[in-house]
Amino acid sequence: MIDQLIGAINQLGYGYFFFIILVGANLTPIPDPVYIMLAGSQATSPSVQYIPAFILTYSGMMISLYLKFLIASLFSAQALALLKRPRWEKNVMKVERTIQEYGSHAIIASYFLPGMRHVMPFFLGASGMKHRHYIKVSFSFGFIWTLALFIFGSFFNTTSSYTDVIEITLAFCAISLIIYAVQRRKIRKKQQ
Repeated sequence: MIDQLIGAINQLGYGYFFFIILVGANLTPIPDPVYIMLAGSQATSPSVQYIPAFILTYSGMMISLYLKFLIASLFSAQALALLKRPRWEKNVMKVERTIQEYGSHAIIASYFLPGMRHVMPFFLGASGMKHRHYIKVSFSFGFIWTLALFIFGSFFNTTSSYTDVIEITLAFCAISLIIYAVQRRKIRKKQQ
């Protein structure tokens, strides 16, 4: 597996870091943090320069999210019709609640909620948020989020596998869900 990754890096060059995020984030069920940490792990290879690898990883992630925002804003009537389907109703209600609670900081909150990172740009684009505002908030926090995961991934050596990174990601997801559940419980107690 590692030989295949090194071979892909050698064939694609730095484009590997861009495409692994762009394709992986949109076409596979594996969470984005796994790909970002894997890119960070592979960026420690002696044949790769760390900063260009990070810039391309970050670019792939932000382009992925912005394309969803752009498509939803260009086809807002169709996007809103899609979001009104029963299948999406629960997610749309979550997004609306998050936006009502946090305002434009909901974009930041969506980075920590599984699946919301990809639904939020679609919803915000369909609801008419200005491109400049979305880019300012999403890209600035996305930089911090991607950098943290990339650096964390670089602590693994280049022999790290998807399994190692997935196990760490699942542990972080479990911790995040526990913290989220505790916070929700506190909010409910305050409301009662």
